[in-house]
Amino acid sequence: MRRRLLRTIHIVWIGVVLVWIGFSGVSIADPINYSYDELGRLVSVVDGSGEAAVYEYDAAGNILSIVRKSGPISVLSVTPRQAPVNSIVTVSGYGFSSAANENSVTFDGVAATVVSASQTQLLVRVPSGAASGLVTVSAPAGTAASLKTFSVSVDVTPTLTSVSPTVAAPGDAISILGSNFQATNELNNLSLNLRSAFVQSSTGTTITSSVPMGATSGRVGVTTPFGRVDNGPDLFVPPSPYTVASVDSVGRMNLDGPGTVAVGAAGKIGLKVFDGHFGQRASVLMNSTTFTKCTLGSLRILSPLGEPIAQSNLCATSFTGSFSLPVDGSYTVLVLPESSDTGNVSLTAYDATDATGTISPGGSPVALSTTKPGQQISLTFAGIASKRISLLAGLDSSMSKACVYFSITSPDGSTLLPEKLSCGSTYFSGVQPLPSSGNYTIRLRPTVTNVGAVTFTLYDVPQDATAAISSDGTPVGLSVSTPGQRMNLTFNGITGQKISLVADIASPLWQNCEYFSITSPDGSLLLPQKLNCNTSFFSGVITLPSSGTYSILLAPASTTVGSATFKLYTVPPDTTGTIVANGTPIGIVVSAPGQKGSLTFSASTGDRISLNVSPDSSMAQACQGVAVTNPDGSTVTSTNVCFSGFFSGAITLAQTGTYKIQLTPSGTSMGTMTFSLYGVPPDVTGVISIGGSAVPVTLSTPGQSAVLSFNGQAAQTVKLSVNVSKTCNYVAIYKPDGTDLLSRTMFCSSNYTSSVLTLPITGTYQIKLTPSSTSVGSATFNLTNQ
Repeated sequence: MRRRLLRTIHIVWIGVVLVWIGFSGVSIADPINYSYDELGRLVSVVDGSGEAAVYEYDAAGNILSIVRKSGPISVLSVTPRQAPVNSIVTVSGYGFSSAANENSVTFDGVAATVVSASQTQLLVRVPSGAASGLVTVSAPAGTAASLKTFSVSVDVTPTLTSVSPTVAAPGDAISILGSNFQATNELNNLSLNLRSAFVQSSTGTTITSSVPMGATSGRVGVTTPFGRVDNGPDLFVPPSPYTVASVDSVGRMNLDGPGTVAVGAAGKIGLKVFDGHFGQRASVLMNSTTFTKCTLGSLRILSPLGEPIAQSNLCATSFTGSFSLPVDGSYTVLVLPESSDTGNVSLTAYDATDATGTISPGGSPVALSTTKPGQQISLTFAGIASKRISLLAGLDSSMSKACVYFSITSPDGSTLLPEKLSCGSTYFSGVQPLPSSGNYTIRLRPTVTNVGAVTFTLYDVPQDATAAISSDGTPVGLSVSTPGQRMNLTFNGITGQKISLVADIASPLWQNCEYFSITSPDGSLLLPQKLNCNTSFFSGVITLPSSGTYSILLAPASTTVGSATFKLYTVPPDTTGTIVANGTPIGIVVSAPGQKGSLTFSASTGDRISLNVSPDSSMAQACQGVAVTNPDGSTVTSTNVCFSGFFSGAITLAQTGTYKIQLTPSGTSMGTMTFSLYGVPPDVTGVISIGGSAVPVTLSTPGQSAVLSFNGQAAQTVKLSVNVSKTCNYVAIYKPDGTDLLSRTMFCSSNYTSSVLTLPITGTYQIKLTPSSTSVGSATFNLTNQ
């Protein structure tokens, strides 16, 4: 037996009187289905057991009756009660089949199509050829007809033709012209862009209203019980603080289409609108301008809510960048010139929707292109927690004309790779561990209007190549095979230990540079990332701050792969010693890269010394730093000793005390440097005459020079000849005022003859001979008159 309806209270407000209009009953667990007419009034209710009631109203909306219905099937209402052919109407009742094909519906006997079905509601299309009459439903439960006649009407969908005035401010009266408006104000819903407006009066062809607060420029829309039109004419509402009188020009433009905004009077503004959808991206580019003060003017994009979302100046090629559209509706382009400026700007608003695609770690490269300024590229990939990826992007010549940003977003929306600026034809992300499983998004964002093609390759990066290394110099080799893969070596160290790292990088790994770093046992950086672009890397001497396990990391700077050989050294204390002038040569042995050495000697003010430095074959492979410092720490001389060695020549010392000779090897150099220190006696001096006898001299100590003087007359011409027992010497002739007559000249044969020299003034001239190295021996001078 069917359960009877339990009591449910129905209440309606009539004026200020609360009227009890009926009751029915169902247990709370039973489903209840309500149906409403086109005016939003309750017209029928059906509970889960099939008990039903139908509500009747008078013209004023007052309830006339509540009719209870029973039986296996019933048609309680058809909403709306009139509609044109091909409209979808709702047939409410009970006893219907939830399978659409088991319900047969006719309009005054003409069969109709059931679009969808439930046991209490059918959506049915009004058939062609139907006439006004009853709507009949046949289902397995039986057949029933509607209580009231359904009217087949002509198309009464509203249309819009114009709005007056075209420009209006909040509070201003407006008139909307069209057709098929409802005579009852409440049956017309008026919208101005996203804002609803109050209908003050309505006829079939005219609606009057006023612009509501917060309204923005855009399309007028009207909805009636018989349809909706939302692509009506545009009403332009000047944004605050501008008034109707401020607006010089208005118009509409489309995305991906050009537009021109003109402002012909000083102090005025121009308005354009375009339609957009939620989530869509757009951009605006200034193609050309006649505004003479374009840098002081602005173009602003306002959302349908009136909020600014992008801007630029009014100069040609200025660009807003891409921006996301927050809602559906009409967007305003506000052109605001400098207060005294007039002109026009030609612009294009672009639909800058992302170019999208998918890519797989370890899969094939994916190429995507952009064609519109501001358009971005978005690629998604499925990632697995704890896996590692690296990204390579190759940009064509068009896209790489300007910089772009790359970023990667995690499945939860957080940032995996913050935006990185790339200004070349390739970009490489380095290795990126994935924190969780899900879909990740790679995004490319151009900085300006650059467009073009980009090829993405996403690598599935295996674990780093690892090994242990000891600090005794034993070489350890590692290799990587996938872009983004790194090399990681660990070693045990103790507090205060000094170490140095040498790495030899094979081709092609070294060709595109790599980063080296060393991490302490507590995870802090002992050696911050250092970029190396050579075939070898040297860390310098590093003092370990604590005992524990340290980690050496080599991270390729790009997609190159290959091998490297590492050597880790314990650096012993710097070598020290003493050296005596004219004593035994002293060798400084460098046993580990980074080790230094020093020798000290005592001297007095005015002493003259010379220093000879000889590297062995190992140390001769690179230049080594050598310096001599005064007792007060200031520098006497410094140089790089390269290849065959170095000789200082005579040096006159300015202080009394202990001097230091310091050796600073270059990079990874190891070997022996031999130092010889000489006490240099005064130079050998003498006199020579023009046209006179040859003058012999003997030099006994490296660094000693020979100085001969002669008297000459202005305009006299001479020629100098020198014969030496040792090769490679410097010779010079100085005028009476100390300037050069013969600039210091090197010769490496056993004899030297000058060109004919004309003496410029009368006075005493000096000839100086200086051996270029540690050579000592004899020399014979001849000075002839020419």
